[in-house]
Amino acid sequence: MFRVKACAKEPFTIDWLHNRVGSGDVLFDIGANVGAYSLVAASKPGGGARVYAFEASYMNVAALCANIALNDLARQITPMPVALSATTGTSVFNLRALDSGSARHGLGDQMPEDGHVAFRQPVMTFRLDDLIEHFNVPMPNHIKMDVDGGELDVLAGASRALSSAALRSMLVEVAVDASAAVTQAIERHGLRLVSRFFVTNTAGSQEVWYGLFERPSAAEPAR
Repeated sequence: MFRVKACAKEPFTIDWLHNRVGSGDVLFDIGANVGAYSLVAASKPGGGARVYAFEASYMNVAALCANIALNDLARQITPMPVALSATTGTSVFNLRALDSGSARHGLGDQMPEDGHVAFRQPVMTFRLDDLIEHFNVPMPNHIKMDVDGGELDVLAGASRALSSAALRSMLVEVAVDASAAVTQAIERHGLRLVSRFFVTNTAGSQEVWYGLFERPSAAEPAR
């Protein structure tokens, strides 16, 4: 139930969806969880985005699909039940918990943040560039990425998508200890960090921040 109010903790994400993501734009929601932000983007007043919601956790995929059905958004949101990574193949998703809405899992050799693995779920992994090519998925105009430590692997498999002129903006959750590496990996493709939003956790420490990256020619709000 805590995901019902998920959007309240990221008002900057809602602002970005409303002011940068236009009607008919293609949005990749990478690490979509149960689809809270996908639903916002797809049901915007005046016309929603075309959303591809990437989520590998089996219980979150089930809830994501249920939310799409309950909101009658099957024409707007396509669930993509795979893990994006630096390689195309198979791996395991180390699930920290088996509740829908849970997060902070680990892919492959990456363990959940608390070290507890409730289930090692076999998954298909794709380089984003391979997936776009093999399945004829349109290039994204915007990317939202929240992959709990897997940012560099996802970015390593997405060079063509990141360099595409079609991609106008990205909003990425970044672990503080990976700040420089993630920023450099994105900016080498022509996007620029224009805003940072710091989030303080319940322990009072800032462990993550959210970065808004834009292609310089696309700084104006979407119409």
